Amino acid sequence: NDNRDEIDRIDLEYLRNLSGGSQQFVIQYLQTFISQAPKSLEQIEKACTEGSTVDLSKAIEKLKQDFIYIDYQSAKEIIAKIDAFQVEHSNQENLKQMVLLLREMVQAMTRKFKSILEENQVSEG
Repeated sequence: NDNRDEIDRIDLEYLRNLSGGSQQFVIQYLQTFISQAPKSLEQIEKACTEGSTVDLSKAIEKLKQDFIYIDYQSAKEIIAKIDAFQVEHSNQENLKQMVLLLREMVQAMTRKFKSILEENQVSEG
């Protein structure tokens, strides 16, 4: 699976460089992603169900912020497609499929980040 391979290749080098090597900053970012990204995704799903372009736009912007320090191009592309899609108002089924794919990506990232945090706790403890 291409998405799984891409997730496996994701490293946190950009985040580490940005933080000046602060492990605490990286941990805090991962914890924030784990708690916030699924909420943003739920808001996207709700907005899609209700047909609210304003709420969809807000939720997409929030999810973009959740991904800002992560080099996960496929997820960023899907987010951009959903964002562009709402302007086009094309096929609702396509929108649902993109949101489902995004859900899988967010869930995979959350699992990966939880695993990184668990490994970090073991190595520091």
